[in-house]
Amino acid sequence: MSNVHVVFGFGPVGRTLATRLVAAGKEVRIVSRKPVTLMGATHVSSDASITANAVAASKGADVIYNCINADITRWTELLPPVYDALLSAAVTHKAKYVVMDNLYMYGPVQSSMNEDLPYRPNGPKSALRGKLAEEILQAHKAGHVQAVLLRASDFFGPFVENAMMSRSTLLAMKAGKRFPTLGNPSARHTFSYMPDVAAALQICAENPAALGQVWHAPSLPAISVQEFLQAFGDELGVKPKPMNANRFMLNVLGLFNPVVASLKETLYQWESDYVMDSTRFQTTFGLQPTPMKVAVQESIRSL
Repeated sequence: MSNVHVVFGFGPVGRTLATRLVAAGKEVRIVSRKPVTLMGATHVSSDASITANAVAASKGADVIYNCINADITRWTELLPPVYDALLSAAVTHKAKYVVMDNLYMYGPVQSSMNEDLPYRPNGPKSALRGKLAEEILQAHKAGHVQAVLLRASDFFGPFVENAMMSRSTLLAMKAGKRFPTLGNPSARHTFSYMPDVAAALQICAENPAALGQVWHAPSLPAISVQEFLQAFGDELGVKPKPMNANRFMLNVLGLFNPVVASLKETLYQWESDYVMDSTRFQTTFGLQPTPMKVAVQESIRSL
């Protein structure tokens, strides 16, 4: 079994994963720009977009996890050097390379998304994610590295921010306040519970059968956004008060806010059904998604 696990990034994914690995008795090193503290893990402050830094920060690694995300308005500028640097680090140290990925490269779809779905990007961000993913898979195929990519849909759960069901959304809902949502509230959507995603990342690192492939993280069956919000409202004993932003509103707000403007490329994900199929991972590795009621309760408990 691998012992030295180096986690790049300490956002919701990196934090949840590192916490899980520490609990499993692994030697965990967290690499991030800003200082962080996690009992049982060490930390290295480093700019991972510089190859020499990434190589030095991951010295001795058995597994390297790419859990880095960046300012979505600057993906085309920020992500390529980070992905190049971490791939180089994995190749240099002969470490397994586990990458947290998303679903953007599939583009708008008419059916559920499985791992065999072709890429049909509809904008620069989705095209970039597809390009970065293919570069990693090609490096694996060429024998340069042992790599695996895990994809998930929209996150919810402890530590999650910048999502439909973020900590700030939960706090607003709990206080009976209004909160923003997107698209069509009746459209079905897949939501991925953060602890399930972290568990899947660890499986990807430790099971040879996972290597060289793309996997979809175990996620609950898709439900409408309205039903999803209501599940939290029922547990909190409140009536959710969403403020729905349509495409016209985003166009107007995007004139003043670059983050809002960046949402237009992927608004299709919220305007119609957006369903991710995680059957392959669940069947292959036996990891099932946490029941909705339990996930909701644990999310609220983490506030």
